[in-house]
Amino acid sequence: MIACTATIDLDSSTATLSSRPQPIAFESLQQLKQLMTESSDFVQGDLADFRRAADNVRLAQLATILCATNLGDKWSPKGTALIGINGDGCALNNRLFWDDFISHGHDNGRASLFVPTLPSIPVCEAAIALHIQGPVRYIAAESATLLEEAISDMFATDSSLRQIMTVELFNRSVRCALHTIN
Repeated sequence: MIACTATIDLDSSTATLSSRPQPIAFESLQQLKQLMTESSDFVQGDLADFRRAADNVRLAQLATILCATNLGDKWSPKGTALIGINGDGCALNNRLFWDDFISHGHDNGRASLFVPTLPSIPVCEAAIALHIQGPVRYIAAESATLLEEAISDMFATDSSLRQIMTVELFNRSVRCALHTIN
């Protein structure tokens, strides 16, 4: 069962939470982060490395914090799994990395810097930001039914899980959902 959702869309510059009737408007991810960290209305995450992160990592971090905020006092990182699912993941980062490598080579381009090209990296960074204490992984499912089965299997095989948060990243947006047993 999906208990709550959160989305961030860079094209419309809005963030939505299923628990709030009005979307949050912002001009940049940095401004959204500032709005969230300066207000006690939001779960506070560890965003110390936010300014150095790629947009897909920033989207994952902020969306998971927004999703956790939906739960209010019921939020706890204990017994929570975080799963990256489908979407575009890191395809844009992979393309930018490759184009830079081709244009500038290994020594003159960003090719020697850490680039979040694995699809699990954004959710791992989001798990660190929220101090998630359950498993973190990436699942590419061919259908919504297969994804639901994978989530049900996780609940069935791990009795310590209270909830599973899923993050679906696209190049300019993210959707996060919190699944519960009931």
